Amino acid sequence: MEKGLVHARRDERATAGFRYFLLISLVAIVAILLVSGLGLRAILRDFVIREAEDDAVRISAGIRDREMARFIRRTSGGRYELNISKQELPELDREMRTFLGSFDIVKIKVFNTDTRIVYSTDLKIIGRLDPNNAKLAIVLGGSSISEYESKDSVWDLDDEERKDVEIVETYVPVRSPDGRIVGSFEVYKDVTRDLTATSNELLRAGGVLSVTVLSVFGVLMLVIHRVTKTINSRTADLMATNKQLQHEIAQRKRIEQSLRETQERFGDFFENAPIGFHFFGPDRMIIDINAAELQMIGYTKDEIVGKKTWADLIISEQRTEFERHWSDIITKGEVRNLKYVLVHKDGHHVDVLLNASARFDGEGNLINTRGSVLNVTERKRLEKQLLSIIERERRRIGQELHDSIGQQLTGIEFMTEVLEQKLSSKSLTEASYAAKITSLVSQTTGQARDLAKGLDPLDLDASNLLPALEALAVTTEQLFGSSCKFRCDKPVPINDTSLAINLYRIAQEAITNAIRHGKAKNILVELVSNTYGSILTVKSDGLDFPEVQAKNKGMGLKIMDYRAGIIDGSLNIRKGADGGTIVACVFPNRNANHNGG
Repeated sequence: MEKGLVHARRDERATAGFRYFLLISLVAIVAILLVSGLGLRAILRDFVIREAEDDAVRISAGIRDREMARFIRRTSGGRYELNISKQELPELDREMRTFLGSFDIVKIKVFNTDTRIVYSTDLKIIGRLDPNNAKLAIVLGGSSISEYESKDSVWDLDDEERKDVEIVETYVPVRSPDGRIVGSFEVYKDVTRDLTATSNELLRAGGVLSVTVLSVFGVLMLVIHRVTKTINSRTADLMATNKQLQHEIAQRKRIEQSLRETQERFGDFFENAPIGFHFFGPDRMIIDINAAELQMIGYTKDEIVGKKTWADLIISEQRTEFERHWSDIITKGEVRNLKYVLVHKDGHHVDVLLNASARFDGEGNLINTRGSVLNVTERKRLEKQLLSIIERERRRIGQELHDSIGQQLTGIEFMTEVLEQKLSSKSLTEASYAAKITSLVSQTTGQARDLAKGLDPLDLDASNLLPALEALAVTTEQLFGSSCKFRCDKPVPINDTSLAINLYRIAQEAITNAIRHGKAKNILVELVSNTYGSILTVKSDGLDFPEVQAKNKGMGLKIMDYRAGIIDGSLNIRKGADGGTIVACVFPNRNANHNGG
């Protein structure tokens, strides 16, 4: 009986210690969750604000480049200034409000260098001066500013319209064509919704995390308590063993149930995902494929699974390329963003992007590959339409430059010649200045015509790409003073007007990048062809490719890549063997004749 009392007291002390440990642990967990939540909230808030600041800079620069350039005018003294007339304000205000409708922009101000507000969505402050604006002074010095401001401190003028929102205030300088600062663009971006959404999501996540941690902690404490009782228990009879076995069986059932639910969730996701998914066996045969991908190709699962490979579903011209990609999958384990063209059951083509990875067993043998397929047909159509619009605008500007400005310059040249003759007849010393003006106007007229040819190469089609590229090289030498040569030793089959236009624009963009960003002095444009395809190459000296890429903002490279995709080609930019940059566009030979840009 005494031994029983001793064991009872020992069990009682153990239970009291366990309760004390449980209480301390709960307090510690609550404190950790609270501190972590506050820290995470501060981090996420800073992240949202930084993202909003970056977005505001991009939006501001986009609006500045899209809308403000047409209001930068040259004064009679030859300098540029930012000036918006009262007649232009209504149309500008309507365009601004339409463009900014989806960007959470609450206010815009446009300043000239005198700190005068020449435009604002708050119309009553147009014409006001803001000479004490320290941020404006910094931006007029050449820097951009974007930072979060509280709703109480962001407003610069006492009587301007105020809004009860959290603001990211952004200033970007506006530059004239000669690089001088002629004003500043100020944007107030509303981040209240983003900050509120972040806080709400954090609260929900914190609640789920707290419930999960406390649940796990409760289960853990229960297990510890059971183990402690087992260790301190003097008897391990058959009933306790049977109870433990029942607990393990129940746990196994729960695991099996959880596994079944996971498999069901995966199956539901696989079948109902909005993008295509498939599995290939080691023999490249399709072993499973989901509904989204079946819709892309028009077949049923019974017509595909175990009967067709990926090579059977793509255009014949890409099957050799697929062999190389398959080798990459089984050697490197994955491939990313591969461009393919699927052939629908009814014969039409579907442009897709393929991402795939491989699964191996413990001995390194291939079990299967899994791939995701994204339909980009509509995106490519829109890209082509966008490039078509760009091409039309290029030609329109080139025609305007040739027909309007060119004629005006010719008229000015004629007038200055007449002026020179009259001054010379009177033996005035100013005649030499008039002659210089005539010479400069003549040079400018020639440059304007060369620019017009580059923007609108006359009658560019499949039959005269080679002369157009030759003329592009000559124009480049005349405009920039760099050596630019074109070489094509053998005839290249260009039977497609769209192909000719896109190749010309790729060469034009590559030459422009080489001169402006690569500081190239020597450029070679080369076009070659063989039985497998053709390649357009632009080689330049100057800066190496990584340095050129760092200086370039990337839009030109993206447009070249889009153009290469439109002609079913690929673009490769690399460092030359002796330095400099090589831009290469590889494209298939075509026999069909198409129109468009």
